[in-house]
Amino acid sequence: IIALLLFAMTAVGITSGQLVSKQFENDNRRDLSQKSSTIVNELLNQFTPQNLFDGSQRELVNQRINEYARVFNSDLSLFDARGRLVNTSQPKLYALGLSADLVNPSPYYGIKNNRAYSGNVTETAGNLKYLSHYTPIYDEAKQLQGFINLPYFAKQSSLLRELSGIISALINVYLVLFMLSLGSGLVLSGYITQP
Repeated sequence: IIALLLFAMTAVGITSGQLVSKQFENDNRRDLSQKSSTIVNELLNQFTPQNLFDGSQRELVNQRINEYARVFNSDLSLFDARGRLVNTSQPKLYALGLSADLVNPSPYYGIKNNRAYSGNVTETAGNLKYLSHYTPIYDEAKQLQGFINLPYFAKQSSLLRELSGIISALINVYLVLFMLSLGSGLVLSGYITQP
C-alpha cells in the first residue's frame, strides 16, 4: 500500500509539473502574441507602414518604440522587409553581439511566403533560451514592409513559484494519505497477526 501510494504520488507530481510547465509556456505565447498585435496596431495608428521604415522618421519611431517598450515591459525591435534591423529599444544587445541584427530565418521565410501570419520561435543569446515573437507589417496593398519582434524572457521564478505551490499542496495531501495508509496498514496487520 505504501509503495503504491509513493508511486502514485511520484506519477501525479511529474504529470502535474509537466502540465503546469506546458500551460505556462502556452500562456506566455498567447500573451506575447496579443501584446505584439496591440503594439503593431498602435504603431500603425501613428505611422504609415512606409514611414515606420523611413530613415527620416527614425528618431520619432525610436521614441515610440521606447515608449511602448516601457509600457508593455518588453523589448521591441523593428526589422525591414529584407530582415535587417531598423530600430530597437535595446541597441546595446545588438552592439554587443548578443542578438543578431537579422530576423530569425524560420519566421522570416514562413511570413514572407505567406505560410503564417506571425511566428513564435525559440532563440538563444549565449546560454539563455527565450521565446521570440515576430509579427509582419503590411502596407495597404498587402506588401510586406517589415517585422516587429518581441523577445520574451520567461520569468523562471514565476514558473518555479507556481510549481512549488502545486507540489507542496500535493505533498500535503499525500502526507495525510500516507499517514492514513500507514495507520490502516498497522491496524490491519495487527488483526491478521493477532491469532
